[in-house]
Amino acid sequence: MANTTTYLSGGRIQGASTDTDPASFTPAGSFNVRYIVVGGGAGTGTNNGGGGGAGAFRTDASYAVTAQTYSIIVGEKSVGQVHSTVVANGGDSTFGDIVAGGGGAGGNQSIDSGLGQDASSGSGGGGTNSQAGGSSGSYGYDGGDGVGSSDHAGGGGGGSSSAGSGRTGGNGTDSDITGSTVNYAAGGGGSTQGGSVGQGGNSSAGDGAGTGNGVGGNATTTTATSSAGNGGGGGRGSTYKGGDGSDGIIILRFTTSGNSYSNVGGVVSTVGSDTLITYLVGNAGEQTANKSTITNVPAGTRYEETDTRKIFRYANDLVSGADLKTYIKMNDSSNGTASADPPTGGVVDHTASSAAGC
Repeated sequence: MANTTTYLSGGRIQGASTDTDPASFTPAGSFNVRYIVVGGGAGTGTNNGGGGGAGAFRTDASYAVTAQTYSIIVGEKSVGQVHSTVVANGGDSTFGDIVAGGGGAGGNQSIDSGLGQDASSGSGGGGTNSQAGGSSGSYGYDGGDGVGSSDHAGGGGGGSSSAGSGRTGGNGTDSDITGSTVNYAAGGGGSTQGGSVGQGGNSSAGDGAGTGNGVGGNATTTTATSSAGNGGGGGRGSTYKGGDGSDGIIILRFTTSGNSYSNVGGVVSTVGSDTLITYLVGNAGEQTANKSTITNVPAGTRYEETDTRKIFRYANDLVSGADLKTYIKMNDSSNGTASADPPTGGVVDHTASSAAGC
């Protein structure tokens, strides 16, 4: 069932957000499932931007489930940005207590000295010119260091099977869980001022911008049959955006005969004698991490969220406008300027007196 929260300003309802029930999988009894859980791929920055890190890739060919509800959240991609704008890491994907972390954002030369961002369990982002790549978590590989000298190239983002190397993104991981072999969770390529283009770790990851100024390549959009969890390619030039990552995915497969279940939010299909359930960002009934939709709210005004009594400010993303509107929660004493994290329409709690620099 959906829960709707209203937002008040000056005693009037100014908007509403709706969160739907989380996606879930509930077996009627005990049996084994095969799964892949892939975290959201990371976007990246510009000015010799490094490649975005891949989301974590986790799999088990025979995972025992029992008669209980397993909650499901699919990690969203993070979106690339331009000069001086923070890029978020990819979102985490969860199947019960199994977590595949999002990838680390690629380096943006004017943020954190151009270092690639670390990932909690996914792969690290690539660094900008001569700067270090981000460290990976338990289920990924490090981002590549930026390349100095005349190339001035960003490092490739880490992949789920190998680290970023030079300006090339790390390799992804093959799975045939859908009945066809697909490569998941590869790192994005770094940008370059000279030399060859930094390529993503698979054909679905974003390539970096080549010589001269240009935008980084976006990772291919995630679908039920495509790759997922890939990093975006680094951008070149302060006004040219870094590439977006791609959303994560969760897929369950099990023998159809004798195995009953209920499912919220997944798309059900069959592969031979098996049932396949695919969970994507935006599936009906799904609630992705830190995402809510709000309507009828003018930018730049503080509002009270009625169920929590928290005050927040609604701000347009300065780079991409209406497509990347953000909702920054603040405490009641805050009058700070809203930052642009996360850049994908999320909600973030800030306990400091100002949201500036968050």
